Amino acid sequence: MVYFMISESAITDVTVELLRLAVTSLPIDIREGLKNAYDREQDNIPKMQLKNILDNMAIAEDEKLPMCQDTGVQIFYVTFGRGLVMDVEGAIKEGVKKATEEVPLRPNAVHPVSRSNPGDNTGLLMPYINYDFSQEDYIEISVMPKGAGSENMSALKMLQPASGISGIKEFVLDTIISAGANLFLG
Repeated sequence: MVYFMISESAITDVTVELLRLAVTSLPIDIREGLKNAYDREQDNIPKMQLKNILDNMAIAEDEKLPMCQDTGVQIFYVTFGRGLVMDVEGAIKEGVKKATEEVPLRPNAVHPVSRSNPGDNTGLLMPYINYDFSQEDYIEISVMPKGAGSENMSALKMLQPASGISGIKEFVLDTIISAGANLFLG
């Protein structure tokens, strides 16, 4: 087996750029979908809201600033090629720290018990990194900033098996009604 090295500083730099891209621009299909919705909308209020979203996207891309003040918690997906030797977790954490300051990202990560915030989006299992392995000779890194806005209205319930599909539907509807307008403000 041939072993190969990638510098940790390269992984740190890539991490910063991945995070910058993830919070400042949307994929083309999403942008086109929003533009198409704006073009088709007839009602003034939804059309105005779609225009605000489109304007915000343009400003975020032009200014290289996050589209939303909540840049989420950082979830990474790393696929290691065979023979890779390096401290990828340390390099990604360093990249998250740099991105928190440079992009900037809102420091959302807090300790699950003490609620202390180190101010750099790192801590116990933060950023969260999912690992996979391949037979290829490269490393692949993806990031998904996971927002925590509308998810604040989530709910969990253990249903009786006899509740069936109708019980699931009733729970979903009750949860939406309970959240009310807050569901759309996150």
